[in-house]
Amino acid sequence: MGKVRLSVSLTVASFLVALVTSIPSAVDLSSASALTSPTFSFALTYGQSMTDGIGTMLAARPDIAPSVLSVLSSFQAELQSGQTPQITTGFSTDLMTTSQSQSFVSSGLADANAASQAPAGASSASSSATSPPIASASTNPYNFPVRGSSTTGYLWVAPYEIEAIECGIDGCLITDNYKINIGTSPGASVSIGAIQNVSGSFDPDLTEVHVQWFVLCYANTECNSANTKNFSPPASFNFNMSNPYSLRGNNIAHAYEFWGYFGPGGYWVSDQAKTGTAHCDTADNVCKYR
Repeated sequence: MGKVRLSVSLTVASFLVALVTSIPSAVDLSSASALTSPTFSFALTYGQSMTDGIGTMLAARPDIAPSVLSVLSSFQAELQSGQTPQITTGFSTDLMTTSQSQSFVSSGLADANAASQAPAGASSASSSATSPPIASASTNPYNFPVRGSSTTGYLWVAPYEIEAIECGIDGCLITDNYKINIGTSPGASVSIGAIQNVSGSFDPDLTEVHVQWFVLCYANTECNSANTKNFSPPASFNFNMSNPYSLRGNNIAHAYEFWGYFGPGGYWVSDQAKTGTAHCDTADNVCKYR
């Protein structure tokens, strides 16, 4: 049993080393230049659209709506004159096409107009990074989407990402990019998590970056949770996730929330996902993804 567990632990260690050379490099932001005022910023998480990102920001900061309206109106004028604004698609160096820009501007203007009607003092922003908001029933980690895969059966790997976008009269560009992979080696009593920081902040818009992990006993019940330490690039480390009791002969899964405090907006943003289900052996601590 000891040899089996040692082999799994070494698999996690190998995962950290392999990631350094196997993961694509981050988006190159070195050529990004200052944008013309007025400007506004918002955050994106893995798979989130630019339109969704603006909506989330305006929900937290309706007071920024005038700047959003000003910038997007200038984009609308460009489009009406036959030009295409320089707007990133998010999570890549690609720029939006004319049709994508039209959809983005139209949706953003609608959200900003709605936010501008919000009552005075409706902002939920915080002037300082204290602690992430407490999860509500709607953000139960069991309901997080499954992301990633396991090629060995003993190690689940998934990407997590938070980006910061800045928009001005000149266009929209990426100013921050935190992109990590999280590996999970499940165990009936103790599981091992592994974080590899693939790319990091180019402009310190994101602070207090950390991961909150959740053990899902029987793959459907939260039974333990804690935060990792805060980290910044370069950072690679393992952490243990203990169960309150042995799950030999039962199922287990893990969920993660990748947190960052978005300074320009004054709100917390997180990327949420969970692993697939692993079944634990009846004789030892080893669990395997099905």
